[in-house]
Amino acid sequence: GFLGRKHRKSAWSVVADQLRKRLASMPTPTSKSDYSQTYQRNGVFKHLSTALKQAGRSNELTAHYLSEAKAAGSYDELVTHLIEQQQWDDAKKYCITGIKAVRKTPFAGLVRRLYELLDQIYGATKNRSQQLALIADSFFSRPDLDRYQKLLKASKASQVSKAVDAWSRHFLETGKDPNQSSKRKVKLPWPFDPLEAPKQERYTFQNFPKFDVLIDIAIFEKKPDEVLRWYDAQVAAGQKSFAYSNSSPQAVADAVQAVYPERSIAIWKRLAEGSINQVNVKGYESAVPYLKSMKSCMKRHGMGGQWRSYLQQLCDQNRRRPRCIQILKRLETAGRRIVRQ
Repeated sequence: GFLGRKHRKSAWSVVADQLRKRLASMPTPTSKSDYSQTYQRNGVFKHLSTALKQAGRSNELTAHYLSEAKAAGSYDELVTHLIEQQQWDDAKKYCITGIKAVRKTPFAGLVRRLYELLDQIYGATKNRSQQLALIADSFFSRPDLDRYQKLLKASKASQVSKAVDAWSRHFLETGKDPNQSSKRKVKLPWPFDPLEAPKQERYTFQNFPKFDVLIDIAIFEKKPDEVLRWYDAQVAAGQKSFAYSNSSPQAVADAVQAVYPERSIAIWKRLAEGSINQVNVKGYESAVPYLKSMKSCMKRHGMGGQWRSYLQQLCDQNRRRPRCIQILKRLETAGRRIVRQ
C-alpha cells in the first residue's frame, strides 16, 4: 500500500490532509461505541501521524494529538508524544489533565497508563518529591506486598523509611492513610508532599485490617510470631486468604514450621482432610502436597511415629474409597529405599 513505500513530501502532505478529513468525519467514541469503531479511529490517526512526519509537518503533530485526546480520550498517546519531544511541562500538564478527564469515562482503562507515564515524567525531571508521593498513593490505592516493598525501597533512598513504614502498617491495620488519620497515633510525621495529581481510585471492597498483606509482610520478614498473630486474627474475623496468595494457609504453615511445627501440622491436617472430604480423585490428589509437607515436618521434628499413626488413621477412615487408599499408600512408601537381593 501507499504507506509502505517511499514518496515525495508533497504526496505525503496530500495523504495527511485526506486522513485528517477522514478522521474528522468519524464518530466520536462513546460508552456505546463498539471496539471496531475505536480500533478503526486509532488506525486512521496512526496513519495520519506517519503521513505528517513523512511530509515534514511534524510541527503539526502536537495539535493533532491534543485534538484526538479531547475527542477520543487518548491522552496517553499525547503524553507519550510530548515525552518523546522532551516537552516535560506540557507532558505533565496533559498527563494530569488526562487523568481528570478520562477516569469517569469509557476510557477509564487508560488511567493506570497515565499514572505510569506521570511516574516516568517525574523520574526524568528528577522531581523526587512527587515521584515518592505517587508511589505512596499507589500503595494506598491497591495495597499489596510488592507496592509496600517498592514504597519502602524508595523511602530508604530518601532516609524517611521509618516514618513511611509506621504509616504504611497503620494504614494496613486501620484503613486510614496519613490524610485521614490523627497524627497522634503515629508519632512520626508523614514525610511526603501532597500529590499534585488526583489520587488513584481506591478499591471500594477492601476490608481492614488487610490481613493478607500483613501476613505477606511478616512472611517476607521471616517473623513467625507476627505471621501467626495476623493469621489468627484473620481466622477470628472470619476472613479467608485467596487460595494462591502468598498468605494462604499453606504459606503460613510453611513459614512457621521451624518454630511452631504443631501449628503447621494442624493447618496441613485441616487442608488435607478438607480436600479428601470432597470425595473425588481431584480432591484426593490435592491433599497430597499438604500431607507431604506434614510428613517432612513431623519427621524433621522427631514425630515419625505420629506421622505413621495419622496416615493409618486416614486409611481407616477412607477404607471404602479405593482410589483414596491408593493415593495414601503412595505416601506411605514414598522415600523408602528399595533393597535388591
